[in-house]
Amino acid sequence: MSGLEGAHLETEVAHARTGSELEGGSSSRRRRLRQLLLGLIALLFVFSIPWYRSTGDEVAIVLGLPDWVVVALGCYVAVAICNALAWLLAEVPEDDPAQIQPKGGRDGEGEKDGEGGKDS
Repeated sequence: MSGLEGAHLETEVAHARTGSELEGGSSSRRRRLRQLLLGLIALLFVFSIPWYRSTGDEVAIVLGLPDWVVVALGCYVAVAICNALAWLLAEVPEDDPAQIQPKGGRDGEGEKDGEGGKDS
């Protein structure tokens, strides 16, 4: 290994170590933010239901829609944005692609013993 390759390897190790240290420190912060977003989603769904209106209230028309429909649609758009952010903050374990075996390949490739494939 040349000196340049060794320096490059040391740099990669340092970046990996720094990245894992940063992820460990912000893991609980990310989890709390994700829980806050999920709680906000629940509140937006509750607010989108027009039960806060009285029976005799006059309906205002906004963009050709009743005002309560505009409020509900705005809540649903906000829910979609919060949901996308919550998924970005979710910690999804990465599987090693070398260990994943396809199911039901040709001639029973990737299947467990006794589960399909050719008869022995």
